[in-house]
Amino acid sequence: MIKIIIQVLATLTLLSQIALIAILFLKKLRKFLSKYILETVFIISTVATLGSLFFSEVAQFSPCVLCWYQRIFMYPQPLLIALAFLKKDKKLLLPYLQLLNVIGAIIALYHYILQKLPAPLVCSANSISCAKNVTFYFGYISIPMMALTAFIINLYLLKIKK
Repeated sequence: MIKIIIQVLATLTLLSQIALIAILFLKKLRKFLSKYILETVFIISTVATLGSLFFSEVAQFSPCVLCWYQRIFMYPQPLLIALAFLKKDKKLLLPYLQLLNVIGAIIALYHYILQKLPAPLVCSANSISCAKNVTFYFGYISIPMMALTAFIINLYLLKIKK
């Protein structure tokens, strides 16, 4: 069952990347989505948050240092968006979400590069190597790629929101 859920998360990542390409090239899709930006970012960040919790708490993959840093920048997003909806004040939220996604994307990209480079670049404060790849689907999707996809899509959607 765990393997199936991981495959579903990897497939969602792939489909999200395809959707991002469609959004980039299809103006009608961008226009439609522009009405639901925060809702979409909420869904993406919630799925990313629950996915990371699944990896550590259910699948028992211990997060490395860089995984923890990525979580720091993803976990607040669903809460901030929910708060913005409750307060009915969404405009003030955008710069904070953009900053969280930029920093998270940089960390996720660095983490992904660590996994891909054959060089012995390892961060292991808690003896868990950031270069270790516990999942690998479709020839390139690992946990950092899943996070990077979520951060980049959120960032692009928030750019449309402006």
